[in-house]
Parts: sequence; C-alpha cells; structure tokens
Amino acid sequence: MNIVWLCSLDPSGYSSCARNYTKSLYKNKRCNIKFIANNVARNINTLGLDKKELDFFSSIATNQVKKDEILIQHAVPDRMIFGNKKEILYTVCETKIPKRWVSICNRCDLIMTASNFCKEKMLESGCNVPIHVVPHTFDITKWNINIKPLNISNLKKYNFLTIADFTPRKNCKMLIKSFIKTFRKNKDVSLTIKAYYNSFDKQDKINLINRIKKIADSTNIPKEERPCIFFYGEPILENLLPRFMMSFDCLVSPHRGEGYGLTLSQMMSLGKPVISTNYSGNLDFMNEENSYLIDTSGFEPVTEEMIVINPNYEDQNWVIVDESSLCEKMKYVFENQIEAKNKGKIAVKNIKKKTSYKVISNQILDLLEENS
Repeated sequence: MNIVWLCSLDPSGYSSCARNYTKSLYKNKRCNIKFIANNVARNINTLGLDKKELDFFSSIATNQVKKDEILIQHAVPDRMIFGNKKEILYTVCETKIPKRWVSICNRCDLIMTASNFCKEKMLESGCNVPIHVVPHTFDITKWNINIKPLNISNLKKYNFLTIADFTPRKNCKMLIKSFIKTFRKNKDVSLTIKAYYNSFDKQDKINLINRIKKIADSTNIPKEERPCIFFYGEPILENLLPRFMMSFDCLVSPHRGEGYGLTLSQMMSLGKPVISTNYSGNLDFMNEENSYLIDTSGFEPVTEEMIVINPNYEDQNWVIVDESSLCEKMKYVFENQIEAKNKGKIAVKNIKKKTSYKVISNQILDLLEENS
C-alpha cells in the first residue's frame, strides 16, 4: 500500500501527531509512505525540529500524489483539498464543530480522528460519513521510564509542569491562580509553564511573561509569599522533549477540552502522575486508577477572547473546570508523592498498550484496506 501523509512541519500538536503517524507507517513493512509539508503556521514553521528530523522528512518528501497512492490530509477541515481518488481527512476537535466544517467533512469518504470524544462531537454536529478513532502514537523507545532527566539546576523539591499554547482553552489563568493559592508560603514546590502565544519571537515571549505576572498579581498574595513559577518560552527540540518532561514530578492541565491530550499521554508514558480535567479526549486513556481527574461543573459558552483567537469556536460551549477540585488535586499529589508515583507506574502499562508505532500503524493500514 502506498500512502502520502500531508501536514505541517512545526512544534504544534497537529504536526507532532502527524509526524509520528508517518514514522510509525515508515517502520511498517506493509506500506510505503511519503510526506507533503503544508506549512500554514508561518510563525512557528520547522521550529523544534532538529536536523535529523528534517532530513528524514526531506528523504520521504513529495509534492504530488500518484494514481496508486492514498492521500491522508491531516488538518482542520477548512484546509481540505478535494479532487483525489479517495478523500481522507484526519482532524480533531475540542467542541462541536461549525456548520461550515460539517459540510466539508460530509464530502469526505473517510475521516480519522484521535478520540471517541472527537467522533461523538462530529456526529452531534451532523457529520454523516464514516468516522474512525485512531489514537495518537509516539516512539516508546524514546518515551519510557528509563529516560534520563535533564539537569535543570533551579528546580525545587517538587515540581509541577504545564505545556500549552497560552489560550483560554488551556486554562492557564486558572492554573496560575490556583497554584499560588494552594502553595502559598511553600518554598519547596514550583510550577514551570512551558508555553507560547502567537509565536516564539522575543516580543511575544516578553508579552506572555508580563501577562503571567499580571495573573499572579491578581491573586493579591504578596510576592514573597508566592510559590515559585518558572517560564520557559523556547521551542524544545523533539528529541529532547522526553528528557525535559522527565525532569518534572507531575504534569497538570486544567483544560476546557482536548481532542486527545498528547502531552498528557506522553507524561504518563514516562511513569509520571498527571492531573487533568475529567472531560473530553483524554478520557480515552485517563481514569481514576491511572491519573488524577479534576471535577467539572457543567458547561458555558466559549469566551469571547477564544473566539477572537479562533472564530471556529463561535456559538460553541466548553466545560467549566472546578477550581477547588484543581487545588485539591495539586495539594493531594504534593502531599502523597509515593501514591502519585504508583499511579504513574499504572499509567505506563495502559499507555504502552494503546500508543506504540506497531499497534497504531497496523490499525491505520487495516482501516485503509477495509475502505479501499
């Protein structure tokens, strides 16, 4: 089977997932794989990719699709280009999708998506074509409990991490305020915010740092009583990301909706505890046994700020995250570190079964063969 995967080359979750699907298929002897780079995210194109990664994708790059090749377009529906032998789209969503996307999706022969949540939201929105769940994948030889952490000298005795584009969907504002309130006067704990907004340019980083400071100041807790918050605003080379994440004790993500939650599953593969919202795509692999789930309290309209950033959220709702539950979960993990580590060990077993290159590439190929 001959396959062409189309996506961008950048540090976004979309691109990271597409690259790993491509690499998983490259290692599978049942197919031949090529890649088309559709670099639409101009502010972050190729960032976070080392020479080895770029060389690999250059070696399998193409700019055309031959008659005997199956094209898979990994993108939001707006970027779907029609006119192929089979119209196959890989996409995700965090809420119901707009009517414009529904009409595009319904022109496809087949849609692949990351989670049961995404599938349910697309069906609720009116999609009526075959939709199949294909979980994200990553190289378990690079994401495992034996990875050595980086030597980050200024970390505290216990260190939380969040990784996000700093938008309202990721709910970093609530996280910062909750962290400060929960660990007031505690100098043994830290939160590192690995984030960007708009781009990794110097001015955007300065703007984001100032925004984080304003959020911290809004708690009205004196600076000398606040726990330590670090900011890391550089793109991390993908081959260093496992070591970077292994340097922290717990990942926390009070998101308002995830199509899947790639970094959550990656942290779990390292044997680390994860705190995240009890809602959306991450529930395909997170449960009370292997992680800490933050309570929710209904739904509310997506904020105007998020709609300005991404108009596709207009007229949609997302989940309300319970701030007191977030505080309780962070405090509990900090005070029960042995139990939290044991949950991390359980998580490793769960993730390995679902995300390996072999499992996911075979799932994709079986699906394509059934729909050929």
